[in-house]
Amino acid sequence: MKKENPFSLFAGSDCELTENPLWNDTDRMLYWKGWTPGTIYRKAIESPAASFERFLLPVGQIGGFAFMPDGALLIFAQHGRVWSWTPGKSPVKLAELPGADDKTFFNDLIADPEGRIFVGMLARDFFNNLGNPHAEWTGGSLWRFDPDLSFHCLEPSIGNTPNGMGFSLDRNYFYFAVTDENTVYRYHYDPATGRISNRTALIHSPVCDGMTVDSEGCLWIAQAGGHPLARYSPEGVLLAEERLSVKGLTSVTFGGDDLKTIFVTTAKSPNDPNASAGGVFLKRQEIRGVPEFPAAKITILRSNRTMNSLWNTYDNVRDRLDEQCNGRGFPADTGMTPAELETRAMEYLDAHKEEPRIRIRAAVFSFLFRNARIRVDAFDWFADHIDTGEVMWKIQQKWRDEFGGTIPARR
Repeated sequence: MKKENPFSLFAGSDCELTENPLWNDTDRMLYWKGWTPGTIYRKAIESPAASFERFLLPVGQIGGFAFMPDGALLIFAQHGRVWSWTPGKSPVKLAELPGADDKTFFNDLIADPEGRIFVGMLARDFFNNLGNPHAEWTGGSLWRFDPDLSFHCLEPSIGNTPNGMGFSLDRNYFYFAVTDENTVYRYHYDPATGRISNRTALIHSPVCDGMTVDSEGCLWIAQAGGHPLARYSPEGVLLAEERLSVKGLTSVTFGGDDLKTIFVTTAKSPNDPNASAGGVFLKRQEIRGVPEFPAAKITILRSNRTMNSLWNTYDNVRDRLDEQCNGRGFPADTGMTPAELETRAMEYLDAHKEEPRIRIRAAVFSFLFRNARIRVDAFDWFADHIDTGEVMWKIQQKWRDEFGGTIPARR
């Protein structure tokens, strides 16, 4: 049942922890995340172990990501935020889990057959609580993120460390690993609605972390804490174990053009002398994987200008205009009259004509509200009142209702 180690080092990324390996068919590269907040790596399968790319994104700690059909990444990160990112471009915030804050951390995730995202949420303030013997744990949870940018709680409290996921080949079951419970659960899954039900404990798997499903329907589970990589049947029977030269396994996936290459991400640990720990390993084998489902393409951002995308644009425009106003900060007086501020803002608009105009204009007016010392708290008001396609009209109405004055005609 146990096999000798056939794995070799794929990427010497030398991280405290690597995780979320995912093969991208668009550019034929493996992507994975690092421990440093906002870090994503990618590497071609043929390149040397030291030849990989590293990206540092301003999104906070990344929980996981999935690929959209065009190869762009849908990233779930700290503060309950969801981002879209294409290498070479800046990430764009799409959504934010209501009630989330900087102690809210997504973890592992998977796209379902319809492009929805099933994503685990670590127990609140997870990373600080790890080193605190007196911590009061709140429990982790499981969520579904739909293409309309809505969140749906599927499990309000389950363990502290929700982790790897998968689907049965017949799409009747959803698998879900909870690390601190050493258990892989199986649920009935409804592809039409994305709902899950009838949870049962399928596998007792020590320190079960990331997982994937192969072409025979078997589950491959990366077991952390010095335990081996394990393969289980769909019924939960242990079929094989394989030990790597490192002890801290974190996740596993299939890749390569024929999906016969298996990749395993790892972490450093105090009792592991292997200098390659924290890298990514691979091996070739006869058992084939199955392609991961892509996340649904999020087009609502461009067509509907959602509230969360507006927040993202507001932050960017505010910071850039603040720099142009000699960096005096918010809500400090810039020393300009409202007319001067508006002139500066419109100059910014003209320089960014290719961006969705309604979002930029709304952000500019928010900037004007704050810096002209008008008593509208524009940011909070946005959160409560922004609606699709109505941004400017609502701002103009708010101005008129509270302060009077001439309002431009609605367009």
